[in-house]
Amino acid sequence: MTLCSRASAFDRIPASADLRGYPRAAQGQPRKAVFCCHVSVAEKHRVYPTRAKQRLVAVDIAFGPLVINGEASGCDLRPSDPLIGQAQPACGSSCGTP
Repeated sequence: MTLCSRASAFDRIPASADLRGYPRAAQGQPRKAVFCCHVSVAEKHRVYPTRAKQRLVAVDIAFGPLVINGEASGCDLRPSDPLIGQAQPACGSSCGTP
């Protein structure tokens, strides 16, 4: 699979989630990576699948190189299920600054 086709598949995730009625949220944007502890990634989709009206575990799909930084840490909040509306810390209760 080429980088181009992987990017296209990643870009189709929101439409695929919408088609199935799964709530979703996106993180990351140009020049602002998503940070968690000592790693970052360019972009991420978080999808909240359901089955028989029961919410399953959220699924994170990341795109871009995983960057490991031993010098600094960061902690972006995990986007919450849009039906609940409360973000959750990605790195536990204490978060550093990227």
